[in-house]
Amino acid sequence: MIFNYEPLVTETDCHEIQRFLDVGLEKPNLLKSAESNLSTYLGRPTVTCESGTAGLHLSLLAMGIGPGDEVIVPDLTFAASWNPVLYTGATPVFCDIDPDTWCIDVRDAEKKLSDRTKAIISVDLYGNACDYNELQDLTRWRGLKLIVDAAESLGTKFYEKNCAQYGDVAVTSFNSNKIVTGFGGGAISANNQTILEKARSLLNQAKVGDEYKYNDVGYNYRCHPLALALFNSQIRRINEIIDVKKKIDETYRNLLPHLIFQKATPGCDPNYWLSVINLGSFERMEKVHGALRERKIESKKIFSTGSSALNRTPNIIAHEISQSSLSLPCGPKITQAQIELICECVRSML
Repeated sequence: MIFNYEPLVTETDCHEIQRFLDVGLEKPNLLKSAESNLSTYLGRPTVTCESGTAGLHLSLLAMGIGPGDEVIVPDLTFAASWNPVLYTGATPVFCDIDPDTWCIDVRDAEKKLSDRTKAIISVDLYGNACDYNELQDLTRWRGLKLIVDAAESLGTKFYEKNCAQYGDVAVTSFNSNKIVTGFGGGAISANNQTILEKARSLLNQAKVGDEYKYNDVGYNYRCHPLALALFNSQIRRINEIIDVKKKIDETYRNLLPHLIFQKATPGCDPNYWLSVINLGSFERMEKVHGALRERKIESKKIFSTGSSALNRTPNIIAHEISQSSLSLPCGPKITQAQIELICECVRSML
């Protein structure tokens, strides 16, 4: 079986986890080390949390977004981008995506703004950066908050800056299939210390100090120590991992030159998180998906539109790409021979 995404955990990673198990996972130096390393890499102060989903929820709460407010979200994204908006009682408003980059269409986002709009959540879909020059111009002009969903873009650069350096707040994920994994975990990055400290308080049940006193409705959103230990090891070789991912993506594009791939946003140096092909129609996508499954190759249909999930009218481009695209196996453990086998199977069906 060739899995869609299998992370690479090395002996060094295992030794790092064992080292922290030996000294005690609950020691505060583990948390401080992980947050310090990530803050240094991203170029912004960072607070770790349970997941990227938790990070988005905490960010919205720390910004005071709640019932009666609207938040613009791109229609093609994982549910974790818009579910936290619903957690707060606010309303997600879905906008379309760019047909080439598959990231948020800033012009359509502007059309969807209303007097109740308080923020825009941008999503660096599959590791491709949004156009943050245009997004920041729009949000500053309209007095809105910009929340960067960088769950898929750790290591991606937009004009030589990490995506997490853009926006008022950026959220990262260390899920099992991400560029750097902790098999879970996430982080919130911001220059605004008030937002970060509010998030840090809420993620630990809104606890005050070392005593069992609380000053708000809090959440159990702390990052697990084992996730911190694994992430702390993997972040040291993130550039090496991205180099491997780039070669995987380049190989697919070279072997499948007649298929449609996501295009990088101008100014973006992607992390090549997922290699996704657009097959032009639902029928062609189903045909290739079924053929790969018969060969024990795990391709995956890409995200459904959020508007469809909430029984709203889907945005046109987001719907078309969602219905006709497949994610091909691209974990860092995949071999050249396996990629060639996958591409041979795809070509034979087309």
